[in-house]
Amino acid sequence: MKETLIVVDVQRDFYHPSGSLYVKGGEQVVENIAKYIAEHAKDLDKVIFTLDWHPFDIKAYREPQIAWPVHCTQNSEGAGVANDLIRTCIRENVKMEFFYKGMEAPHTEYGAFENIGTWCEGDGNLVVVTNNRANNCTTFIKTRNVVVAGIAGDYCVMNTIKNLKKYDGPVEMDIFTFMDGICSIDETNATIKQYCIENHISAVGI
Repeated sequence: MKETLIVVDVQRDFYHPSGSLYVKGGEQVVENIAKYIAEHAKDLDKVIFTLDWHPFDIKAYREPQIAWPVHCTQNSEGAGVANDLIRTCIRENVKMEFFYKGMEAPHTEYGAFENIGTWCEGDGNLVVVTNNRANNCTTFIKTRNVVVAGIAGDYCVMNTIKNLKKYDGPVEMDIFTFMDGICSIDETNATIKQYCIENHISAVGI
């Protein structure tokens, strides 16, 4: 059965040890997701890469009790998706899309797909349509199975799943995690694992 793979924020500032907001284990996440793409290429409708895409004048780095370092500034090296993932998609002939979030300076946008609903295509088929908070990055999910991986499990990955779960339209959508392709700021993935248990979200493997 076809599936959509959503890769959350696997950007240099997060996955590389020199990144401004490096998450331990990021390098292994890149390797594991590349393997997943290669192993499942024939089943993938597409890979959606979500990206933090902060403007230079961002004001969203500081919240109550949290002060994030500047990261993933638009068009910077730190905002780039891991090259190994791009190369794997190209080599395996897997379609890629890029979904930008965090572009509105007054807000923190952890999860992708803050706006989600149903779209009727020209042939009458209903699909899930998603957008960011700014409503300027539309993408469509056309498979029932959706697999989510990425960085950081306890923030952006978990909140992306929460946004997907807000969908209550007529299209059936089953959400899974690829836990070997997730690393978290808490270093254990305990937060996202507990969330998945509480919300009956199953994990898949390679």
